[in-house]
Amino acid sequence: MTEADADVKEVVRDAARFHGHLGPFLVVGVRMGLAAVRGLGLYGLEGKIAVRLLPPFSCVIDGVQVATHCTVGNRKLIVQNSNDAIMGEFVVVDSPSGVRVCVRSDWVKRLMDEISRHVPLEELAWRVAASGEEELFRIEPFHR
Repeated sequence: MTEADADVKEVVRDAARFHGHLGPFLVVGVRMGLAAVRGLGLYGLEGKIAVRLLPPFSCVIDGVQVATHCTVGNRKLIVQNSNDAIMGEFVVVDSPSGVRVCVRSDWVKRLMDEISRHVPLEELAWRVAASGEEELFRIEPFHR
């Protein structure tokens, strides 16, 4: 296990404690947040996430909050309802640029298919944790 793998596992465990249980969409949020932090750093980070505001999709929000320290409560995370996407945009305060992290739709479909087949949620969660970032997300820079 690499140091990065250990870091992901630690954040996933923290997120599960915060959220109340471990599920794959929570881990998607953790991974989204970690991707943004790696690209931008924690200092001055603010984010916006568009997600369907129904479980299991909305579980992404808690993962992002734990991984980035951007929360609805500290007003560094803006949550928007979306009918068809899980997207995140993260920017550095006082900077015109940031990163957009979009979950690949094939992953969302795959997770929903496996949930409907009653694959254990924790098994799916750890599978997301172990997956490659490029496999899970489309990550692109953006400018305000």
